[in-house]
Amino acid sequence: MEIHPRKIFGRRPLHWRFKPMPETAFVVPTVIEDLKYRWSPEEVVRCTASAPELQNAIAACGDYGISGGACGSIFAGRTQVVPGEADQFCAIAARETGCAVLTGDSDLLVHDLGAEGSVIFIDSIETGDPLPNYKPAGAGAGPGPGPDIASIFSIRATQVRPATVAKKLGVPSFQRLAYELNRDSHASFPTIIQRAKGSDSLGIVAKSANYIAFMKEYDLGGHAAADSCAWISNTLTAIADPRLSELYAQYELPAFAVPGEAANVYLHDLIEHHDRRTAWTQGSEFRLIAYSLLNQRYATGGAQGRRKEAVIEHMRKGQRIAPVLFALLGRREVEERLEAFLQQVNLFVSAVYNDDAGGGGGGDGDDGNGVCGGSARDPTALWRAFALYDILARMAPDERPSVGQLRRFLERGYCGEKLEWDDIHLHAQRKAVLYSLRMLKDVLAASGEMPEPMLDEGLAALISEATGLLGDLPWLRDCHQRTCGIGGDEGGEGPRRVVEGLVLLLKEEGEGEGGQELGGSLVEGPGLLGASSHHQGDRGQLNNASTAGAGEGWIGASKLPSSRKGKKRRRRTASKGAAHEKAPTTAKHAMNIYDILRQVD
Repeated sequence: MEIHPRKIFGRRPLHWRFKPMPETAFVVPTVIEDLKYRWSPEEVVRCTASAPELQNAIAACGDYGISGGACGSIFAGRTQVVPGEADQFCAIAARETGCAVLTGDSDLLVHDLGAEGSVIFIDSIETGDPLPNYKPAGAGAGPGPGPDIASIFSIRATQVRPATVAKKLGVPSFQRLAYELNRDSHASFPTIIQRAKGSDSLGIVAKSANYIAFMKEYDLGGHAAADSCAWISNTLTAIADPRLSELYAQYELPAFAVPGEAANVYLHDLIEHHDRRTAWTQGSEFRLIAYSLLNQRYATGGAQGRRKEAVIEHMRKGQRIAPVLFALLGRREVEERLEAFLQQVNLFVSAVYNDDAGGGGGGDGDDGNGVCGGSARDPTALWRAFALYDILARMAPDERPSVGQLRRFLERGYCGEKLEWDDIHLHAQRKAVLYSLRMLKDVLAASGEMPEPMLDEGLAALISEATGLLGDLPWLRDCHQRTCGIGGDEGGEGPRRVVEGLVLLLKEEGEGEGGQELGGSLVEGPGLLGASSHHQGDRGQLNNASTAGAGEGWIGASKLPSSRKGKKRRRRTASKGAAHEKAPTTAKHAMNIYDILRQVD
């Protein structure tokens, strides 16, 4: 898909009808993953094949300082996930290096960015006419491969340097200006400027309790820099997922943890059917393995990073955010669950491809990762199909979509004639499984660095095998497409085999044992890793391994009744609110930072 830059950098505001639409759940982890792992020099060159002038610039930049070969991302060394809010770390970088921070948050202007530090607001980026005095590099060296992109249009933005703004306004500092604005946002611009200019030779305002309390949020003291250094110097910061990073910070940084209490994980809000069980129920087994593996890194009596007993997941359930308690697994249970997971994936691959080479055994057609051994195997379609199988295998046979509905869902993205809420919920469930697998993959990669006393031979072998198995898990940007790439312009023998094998596997399993019910209303996640009845010889061992201690695996911590009030009353209230929103207001406009900046030359 080709998107013109003018559409990306246009300043046309979003239509009011689209503003209530929910945000996409996985934007932040997807961007971080792309920056850290996707953009190798080869990938950049491939994606810029139609822009020779960009390729020339890429070639002139050399190896980007990538260590260990040219297969790493050119942005990997420049991308860091930091604890807490990123504002302080961005402000420190701007103050120390004089760089510009690209953001949508005006609060960054209040931080001490130094004499050269600046802020560029995202919504100020736009395209324009070519620069009048622009001369392409090497203009006199003869005709190039094509027109220089800068000769077609320019990309420009508004750069705000707080130190310069304060100097032009004649105020002591931008912080003082922001303080006066915060005190009285309804005052006129000249009044705010006059108050900020007020004679304060004795520093009475700067020493006042109100000013100190206001500036506390923007303090760039030693604690932020110290935490940053401690965080960046630790090897496990290779965990780039924000949710896992928040969990890891609760082990490593005292400010983020309460001794003796469970760790907390806050899951993304998914676009799902809120009248049904939350989509995050799916994939909970994989997340439990990931949490428990991370927990095994720490000793029970260590002075720092004390091992925890439980993790509390916070997820949306209907109209409320509910906590779900996961009792973390011991080492033996982790090994059993991890082994069950390996068997489940390998049995699924063998059944789908109707061969033994893809089962992780390293056959002639296998490339060693146990999943996409043959050239016909599409790992993206395979893992999407596995996620769907993991969801449907836990349903009773009469609850599953029919074969025709399943095929339409894989090819078109919906089971019936049009997209329904049940289809949206199934998409959300599949996203939950794939994201949970991504979390497990990240923890497995970090677990390979565990100290020897913490990692026995059996667990190390399982971690190594599982890491290889998940090696071709698709990128997050590919995981959440509505269709599986089956049929259409991406149709091929490999993806079609995945679909046919998935349908056959579910059909055989339904004819064999039927659905298995999860007992107890408090069980929030599946307690077993199912396998096909096509392999009855291995099934008993698999179920024994995967269901060991399932009752203690996780417990629902909340039994609050769902609040279901009259929908008509809510609709009436919403209609009244909409009417009030359109009515003109006579209240005095509150001035903010943007209003001030518009009045500064």
